[in-house]
Formats: sequence, structure tokens, C-alpha cells
Amino acid sequence: MGADVVQISSAVQNQDLTVVEDYITGLKALLYMGQRKDLHEHGWVGQNPPFAHDTNPVAATHPRFGEFSEERQRVASEEGRSKDWGAPIELTPIQSVDPASVPKLGDLRGDSLNYFANHMDLDFKQQVVAQVNDDMCINCGRCMMACNDTGYQAIKFDAKTHLPDVTDTCTGCALCAGVCPVNGCIEMVPRQTEFKVYRGADHVAPGPTAPQDILEPFPKFDGPYPRFQHDPPVNKH
Repeated sequence: MGADVVQISSAVQNQDLTVVEDYITGLKALLYMGQRKDLHEHGWVGQNPPFAHDTNPVAATHPRFGEFSEERQRVASEEGRSKDWGAPIELTPIQSVDPASVPKLGDLRGDSLNYFANHMDLDFKQQVVAQVNDDMCINCGRCMMACNDTGYQAIKFDAKTHLPDVTDTCTGCALCAGVCPVNGCIEMVPRQTEFKVYRGADHVAPGPTAPQDILEPFPKFDGPYPRFQHDPPVNKH
């Protein structure tokens, strides 16, 4: 972010003071990896390194337990038997970084200031939703619990396969991605459907039975409102 200091509070309660050393180690790795051109070419944006999806054709529908896990192993074994293990392997060349090119912390001070803006200057048409990569899911249920307790109850959990399903009520808060223990399992992707505001009600469930004023589409702003305008149109929700 380019800040001079960072405040750590609940993270210490969840772990202990060793989390400080974790932050330092992670920051050093970030500064180093930022100079790897090959990572940027593969779509890395400064968070988790690029990851490989499971190539098993049933990985997205078969979790890693019980009869589902047995089917995954069976399919993997069949693919293994049909593979030409004698074919030449192309090894990826090792990428190295010149230590002198790694920036110092002082070089990043204020690096994110150009991303700060007033709330009404933001583009409300740019919305994201959570996407769960089922082939990487370990079926822990943390995303569903986090969304159910402090989100918009937008994630359903299949009782049989334990695979999460993100519904259209997702607001893109990314809380699920924050609690997911598997890097890259949950990604925030651009919304492809119209965003309908739903704030919840004890006696109403989202859907065709919900009041239309609750499900009214989010206003589509054509641009930022002039500052100091006396009566700007606002979202009544």
C-alpha cells in the first residue's frame, strides 16, 4: 500500500506475535517476486503467485472425500495409464532476480495514493462477485459460514458433495476469499449479471417474493456527480 506503518490487532489474537515475522517475510517475498517478469506474464497482480488448476476432468464436481475421492483417483489412474511417460519433458528455466533490482521499502512509500478517491467518484458499474474453483476446494465450509454470519447469505453448501455455490445475491465483498485457506480457490471476477440490491428481511427471502423496492436494480451512474451539488441523485437503499 505504501504506508509508513501498519496496525495489527485481531491477527495477533488469532495467531500470536509471530504473525509480525510472517508479515516481514511475506513483504520481503513480495518485493522480490515483483521483479519476476514471468509471473506478471502469467497474470500475477501482486497477491498470490499464479496457480495450476487440477487437470482431473471430474475435479470440479467430485470433492476429496468418500466415494467422490475414490472416483477422482480412479479417473486419475486411467489417465495415468494412457499417458506416454516416455515423452520428453520440457523443463521451465529457473528465473532469477538481480538482488540490486529489488526495491527498498522507502521506494514504495505512497505507492497507492493514486488509487484513493472520493466514494462518489468511483465507477459503480465495476462490480465483482466470488467464483469458487471447485477443483481446488477442500470442502471446509469457511466461505459459507463467513458469508452466512457476516455477509449476505449468498453462498449455499451442497449437503452431499460439500461444494459451495455462490448465488446472485453475492455483493463482491470478498469476505469468503479472505477466510479461504487455499490460495487461489476463490477468485473475484467481474459480474456478468445485473446487480440487484438486497439488504435482507426476516420475513422475506431473496427472489420473486421479495418486495420490488428491495430488489430494485442498483443505479447506473453515467459519471461522478459534480462536487458540492445540492441535490445529487442518491441510492435510497
